[in-house]
Amino acid sequence: MPRGNPKLQRMFSNITPHYDFLNHFLSAGLDITWRKRAVGTMALPAGARVLDLCTGTGDLLLEVARRAGARARLVGADFAQPMLLEALRKTRRKAPRQPMLFLSAESENLPFPDLSFDAVTIAFGVRNLWSTLDLCLKEMARVLRPGGRVYILEMSRPRLPWLRRLYNLYLRTVVTYVGGALARDRPAYRYLAQSIIRFMGPDELRARMLQAGFHEVSYRLYEWGIAALHVGTKGA
Repeated sequence: MPRGNPKLQRMFSNITPHYDFLNHFLSAGLDITWRKRAVGTMALPAGARVLDLCTGTGDLLLEVARRAGARARLVGADFAQPMLLEALRKTRRKAPRQPMLFLSAESENLPFPDLSFDAVTIAFGVRNLWSTLDLCLKEMARVLRPGGRVYILEMSRPRLPWLRRLYNLYLRTVVTYVGGALARDRPAYRYLAQSIIRFMGPDELRARMLQAGFHEVSYRLYEWGIAALHVGTKGA
């Protein structure tokens, strides 16, 4: 999440108790499916070192753990301490034998040496890095080993005009009002809805990844473009 943005930090901290339930409820469980699909595309070496940014409550890292095996070295980083505590509780309950490290870190200033990881992942968090996106992408590239890959799973823009209009209406009404009521924080869910509506399309995100130095950048659309997985490779 962006540096020096205590408002966003408080917002994500406040909605932590309702975060998982509402993610699953408001997406009709598609967020779970998208994470599984994304991790299913990863070709991780034995003992892979994986960094998950904007890890939230750790759902993507748990999915990586299921597929990468006990030898994998997994790190989750986030800005909001309550999210990290929930991630720690969840992973201890669901993957007690899988060592995972959770720490507070800013995505544009990562506390890791160069070439530290085989893969960097981020799910449904990159749109919150809007103001520092280019710096964050360069940091992802810096901590990756040559040939390592970045995987960005994010909400996107449906290609069909009628579906995009219907989807935006759903975000402005159901996500904002139902999500806000259930979480008792309507401003938070208004922000989350607007962050999806305003976020760039898949071609623009691909261009930004290329500008940051990634090679072989591609993307695949999920559910007619409601979400997208971008993959880029760090060169030698």
